[in-house]
Amino acid sequence: MAEEAVELLYDNTRTRRVIIYRHSTGTFGYREEKYFKNELAETEGWATITKGKSSYDTLETALREVTYNISWLLQHSDK
Repeated sequence: MAEEAVELLYDNTRTRRVIIYRHSTGTFGYREEKYFKNELAETEGWATITKGKSSYDTLETALREVTYNISWLLQHSDK
């Protein structure tokens, strides 16, 4: 099932983010990612640390629910 990113929410250090995506079915989901950098191995990128198990019918519902499911988003909900 293909996913299309529709919203990116970053923490204030830009080292954590939540991607809200739309499935090909039209429903929405999310995943939380953390930025990593390993200078010794010369690698960097984003690693998934939490993937939401729910499916939301609208983007607005997904945004509201993810704010309560990801603790650092609740602290920055004045976006």
